[in-house]
Amino acid sequence: MSEPFDFESFIAGTNLPRFEVPLYGVVHQRRIDELDAQIEAASVDDTTLGDVRESSIDTRPDLTAERDRLHAEQEASARMVELRALSADEFSEVANDTTKDILDQIVAQSKGTRNEADRDQWGKVKAAALPGAWTLFVARANEILEQTLVMPDFSLNGSKTPR
Repeated sequence: MSEPFDFESFIAGTNLPRFEVPLYGVVHQRRIDELDAQIEAASVDDTTLGDVRESSIDTRPDLTAERDRLHAEQEASARMVELRALSADEFSEVANDTTKDILDQIVAQSKGTRNEADRDQWGKVKAAALPGAWTLFVARANEILEQTLVMPDFSLNGSKTPR
């Protein structure tokens, strides 16, 4: 017969996943996305066109070189921040409280990491960051929440019509 389930040891042993999230000093993401679209549009199946070597100029090498240069510059400017997934309780607290905003979420995600900070400190980071850099940072923080498993709350609600 197995031993009874030890709730405290299970809870204490839970390690939430941690992720490195870039906070960029230089943001070229819009141009990188435009170049990706142009490269995609210029990428045509050569077998359907026949021999077009003399009638067209392949712009893909120049577009790719520019995209790669901009991407490298953006990545070189990155300062890595450690964020973590949220527990079910933390997620519920941030998601269900209308007085909480993205700064509260980032505070919760940085708790216990190497760059733990309070709301005022994260507010200063937001104020100092380029708008595009902050947007990319928040998008990655949200992606962490969406892609990490959060235990749903299956408790009965008080409504006659459960939603």
